[in-house]
Amino acid sequence: MTAYLFTICLMATSILFFTSKTEQSRVIAIQRPIVITQERKTPAYYVYQQTQKLEQKNQESKVLTSKYLSSLSLSAPELKIKVTEMKFNKREFGIQTVSSDFHFTDLTKANKEIKSLTYAQIFSSKQPTDGISIQDNPATTLPFSKKWATIRGKFELVGGVGIVDHYIELKRIEEGQVREIGFIDLKAGLYSIDIESPQGYLIAQIKDRAGRLIGEDREKLINLQSRGNFFEGPFIRVGQPETIAANPAFAGYGKTLAPSTSNNKMTESTATTQGISVTLFDNQNTLTKPNDVFTNISKYSTTISRIFDPSRIYKNITTIRQTGEKTETTMFTTKWVNGVIEYISDVQKIEFKSRNGPIIVGRVLSDGKPAIDVQVQIDSDPGLVPIYFDQFMIPSFTQNKTSENGFFMFVGIEPNNYQVVAIKQNIIIGSQMFIAEEEAMAFQNISGIKTPRNKIIRTFDAFTSTPVPSAVISTETADTVETISGTEEFKTLADSGVSEYLTRTNDRQYVSIRYVQNSRQEYVHIPMIQESWLAAVKNFKQITDKPNSGIIIGFSTDLDYDAYLASEEYNKKDIVYFNSLGQVSPAPVIGGGFILFNVPNGAHEIVLQERNSEKIYSQVFNVQAQEISVAHFVAD
Repeated sequence: MTAYLFTICLMATSILFFTSKTEQSRVIAIQRPIVITQERKTPAYYVYQQTQKLEQKNQESKVLTSKYLSSLSLSAPELKIKVTEMKFNKREFGIQTVSSDFHFTDLTKANKEIKSLTYAQIFSSKQPTDGISIQDNPATTLPFSKKWATIRGKFELVGGVGIVDHYIELKRIEEGQVREIGFIDLKAGLYSIDIESPQGYLIAQIKDRAGRLIGEDREKLINLQSRGNFFEGPFIRVGQPETIAANPAFAGYGKTLAPSTSNNKMTESTATTQGISVTLFDNQNTLTKPNDVFTNISKYSTTISRIFDPSRIYKNITTIRQTGEKTETTMFTTKWVNGVIEYISDVQKIEFKSRNGPIIVGRVLSDGKPAIDVQVQIDSDPGLVPIYFDQFMIPSFTQNKTSENGFFMFVGIEPNNYQVVAIKQNIIIGSQMFIAEEEAMAFQNISGIKTPRNKIIRTFDAFTSTPVPSAVISTETADTVETISGTEEFKTLADSGVSEYLTRTNDRQYVSIRYVQNSRQEYVHIPMIQESWLAAVKNFKQITDKPNSGIIIGFSTDLDYDAYLASEEYNKKDIVYFNSLGQVSPAPVIGGGFILFNVPNGAHEIVLQERNSEKIYSQVFNVQAQEISVAHFVAD
């Protein structure tokens, strides 16, 4: 009996302590399909349950179209048209010109033929074949000679995002262009995509049938780890899409500290947000509550926001906000602001024209934290001396750099738009445009990053895509960027804001332009404008130039939109639309753009509203007299 019990104990011990070793891994290489059961639930199990209930329909595969920058022809429609498209190779863009014998009336059909691509599923027979992929485009099949690698990784829905009657897609984006389409297995919580280049980022989006964005995630293709026959990609978590908000930080509101003149220290106030008015899109949209967010906004939008306190407890604020910006708009009490101005006036023996004159207050951040030992200057007038604050938010006249709180101030300035640049150890770490107005404070956070990133910059003819060697002066770098062959790279620490690129070329047929875009974009594509084309359009529409005004030119790729200047006083007769050939059109055309003549000097905002999805694309411009400002409005 004793021997029998000993044998049973020995068997139990071997089972408990000598089972095969299991190693944890971030990515599971699946060799056969996973069967989802009630007992085994992956992160996507409940989503899979939802999709199983949907009626499965066979849909024709949609063609993935490449994005044309634009095409130009002011000549008669009978002439042959050259269509140019930017394409990738493994290292960089190469310009390929496709000649097509077609007339202007056949443009749509010809474009479709030129842009057509064929796609097939990416998974091999050894991979899961019964996964649910709610995509209108099947995965891209790359020829072996073009395939760099297969990327696989985990996929998950977070933040309450789900799939009801929606579709989901996975793409690789490089320099704003969709390069490949991937496959998502909702059952297994995995994705896979064949890529031609390990550049750019992966984007997963969930949209409803009207094209409205329901969920999104974007992940850079960096630090890829080899796993044998594939590379481990980033963990994609699709959550709520980013929004735009003023995000005011009031004293005593959201546990935010604000300055007080009672003891010259940061103290909490009992003030509330009752009566505070917050607007977005240059006063075109008023938020119900100060901290409400505006949804259905494009990824790289910027907007003018104004915060007004009728009680005058807080100083009115004019600021520029961008999509997904998490930093707060710091609110200062009027009492504190007046106290600081009086203190500066007494110490420096300066008498300001008006107590209600415009002032600039900003904060320098690095990786989201206050940046110390940073100097700031106004780009157009380096002679204007900033005032820095010590750790107690008291103006320090012996201090020539930011303290541990990162704040600075400019006083005694005229109403205008000012580009303020933050510099540390002779390196630009960020810049922002400040809109200085009477009876208001211009406030911005200047956000930078500690690790520089490369940006590729391209200058090319706006309508033929031919490279145009140019000299580019940017607010993101102290060096002039020379695009000798039309392409160059530069390093930047800028993380957010409105970036400007003053561009000119020795080729006299092109005009100098001020190209504008969101600093977060990872590439810069600058379309150069021919003076003869602009003159021909102006002459055709009989536009008369007005003094103290500039021109804004916007390009859109595949948007079906309505465009307007966020100003009720602007004459809509000065808006001219053009198609992909540069020919004047009576209304907005997909693949074309628009020109706004006689835009008054100052800060202005252009808003594009997509007709089908009602998605908003907005961009802030600093319009200068007799200058041409240019921007792209590109679908995410």
